[in-house]
Amino acid sequence: MKFVLAVLLLSSFLVLGCIEDVPAASPTPSGSVIGEATASPVADGEVFSPSPSPTLEAVAADAVDILYSSFSPESIRVSMGATVTWTNQDGRLHSVRSREGAPESFYSGTIGGKQTFKKTFNVPGVYSYYDDLTNVAQGNVYVD
Repeated sequence: MKFVLAVLLLSSFLVLGCIEDVPAASPTPSGSVIGEATASPVADGEVFSPSPSPTLEAVAADAVDILYSSFSPESIRVSMGATVTWTNQDGRLHSVRSREGAPESFYSGTIGGKQTFKKTFNVPGVYSYYDDLTNVAQGNVYVD
């Protein structure tokens, strides 16, 4: 029994000897920003307007492949009146559904392997869409 207590006591000293003193983190005042963000002051009466977020360059194309739960190309640019064809290039079921706010709504229904969906764009604007069966793939059609 004395041997077990001695081993436990010795183990405790060894473990405590290996622990370094780490300074406690100082609390961050409420409302402050952690990191390296910088901001420009806004003058009285001015309204802060963030710069637009970067977007992928749209490719001039009228065909989109659906493969590995993604659209390729992800963003395309077409002229008004153009018909875009989406083709399911893999064995999974996919769909193409416009997001809320698109100039016109559209939905492909289920697109099986090697099947296609076509949509003619008659109203200019930005059409964001996604695959509502996987909720992963997303894309944009820019209609001029």
